[in-house]
Amino acid sequence: MGNRPEGTDEFAGASFDDGGLMTTFPSVAENSGFSFTAFESKASGKLEKVDGEYMISEIVVFPVLTIIDPDDLHRARRILEKAEGACLISHSVHSRILFRPEILVAEL
Repeated sequence: MGNRPEGTDEFAGASFDDGGLMTTFPSVAENSGFSFTAFESKASGKLEKVDGEYMISEIVVFPVLTIIDPDDLHRARRILEKAEGACLISHSVHSRILFRPEILVAEL
């Protein structure tokens, strides 16, 4: 089982975790009564051989949240952090997960 399976996508774990945030954030925002104009997220994973077995040892998640009101920047960051903490997938993997959010203010 320590051999890397043929065709394994080394970013599969990263995609899995990114998908968790993509479903968790909108729910947390809605429950908080927070409006946003766009949300997207990407992730990358680090594949390493540890003790003779391949594993995704680290996942970096890059969410990008676009809001309308610059006065909501602090609240937006808190809600992103809340979503990060509530993500069931993040709680289910053994990889180190780094969170690198970016918040943009939409130009009207």
